[in-house]
Amino acid sequence: MAENKKKGKKTAGNIIRNIVLVLAIGVFCFSGYHVIDIVLEYKQGTDEYEELEQYVDIGNEGGTQENSETNDNTQNSSQEDEINMEETSIDEFGTVIIGDIIDSEEDGLDAQAVENENETTQAAEGSARTVSSAGESDEETSVIMEDENGNVKILGKIAKVKKRVDFEELQEINSDIIGWLYVEAIDTINYPIVQTDDNAYYLTHTFKKTDNIAGSIFLDCDTKPNFTDTNSVIYGHNMRNGSMFGKLNRFYDEETYEDSKYFWVYTPDLYYKYEIFSCAEVGAISESYQRQFETKNDYRDYLQRMQENSIIKTDTELTAGDKIVTLSTCTASSDVRFIVQGKLVRAYQIVDPDATNNTQE
Repeated sequence: MAENKKKGKKTAGNIIRNIVLVLAIGVFCFSGYHVIDIVLEYKQGTDEYEELEQYVDIGNEGGTQENSETNDNTQNSSQEDEINMEETSIDEFGTVIIGDIIDSEEDGLDAQAVENENETTQAAEGSARTVSSAGESDEETSVIMEDENGNVKILGKIAKVKKRVDFEELQEINSDIIGWLYVEAIDTINYPIVQTDDNAYYLTHTFKKTDNIAGSIFLDCDTKPNFTDTNSVIYGHNMRNGSMFGKLNRFYDEETYEDSKYFWVYTPDLYYKYEIFSCAEVGAISESYQRQFETKNDYRDYLQRMQENSIIKTDTELTAGDKIVTLSTCTASSDVRFIVQGKLVRAYQIVDPDATNNTQE
């Protein structure tokens, strides 16, 4: 009788152990399947964006004058002859340009009319001399402005660079494309920028509108696609495999900033170069994402706070005439974001080497 009870207990114990083992195996298999599914989805997103590299020629914008001129002249000497351009040179921001840098006034722009128009636009914009909060004279200069027809005009110095992004081909794939982002110090951040009327869509859809956790690099839906707003905000996921904005947090390290303090936004009409002035952790809802300001002093104070709150020290000069771009990604905390902010230092006209007699005047 006692032996039967022991056998019964052993049988019940074995059954429970077997059930637990089966459940553990099931959880393990499910977890393994889930991990494999994530890895495959990561790969799918990465492969898709790598396919888009055939439409861009990016990576030789900077460098030393000797190397940049040699490379650019070697690749494009016949093309420059075809479009009747002078030899390449380097501007003050280390960018290879074609021809001479000229003043906007020499390009047919009425500087005084532009200045007057700027004074009537939103308070943060303008090119008039005002007094800074420190009491010193401070010249507020805008690099670009939007005219009444929505066209972007370059103010101040005008330089020309060769065409590097085939937007025509990219727009055939996705008409939502409005630009291309390239960060010089982190050359893996080299992606198309899309925009739609719903910020949530591209959190889960790639450039080809494939449902994927990688999502896309996208411009805030309330921002002008020509980047003439005071603060244009660009979002991207912090992917564990380092894709998208997964390596943006390298700017926690000042050495990354020292490698290069510039990033680019290419648009179909102009190429914009930005100088980084702030890298910081901020709240998911914070003033860092503010786009409009009541007065120029308010905007100037905002820029000063952004620079003072930066993890790394920068010496970029900021004025109330600056246009800035904020790159934003998530962190391990759902309430914290990491941002990199840059001010527009030059807008470049595009020279299409495939077009003959193209002077882009």
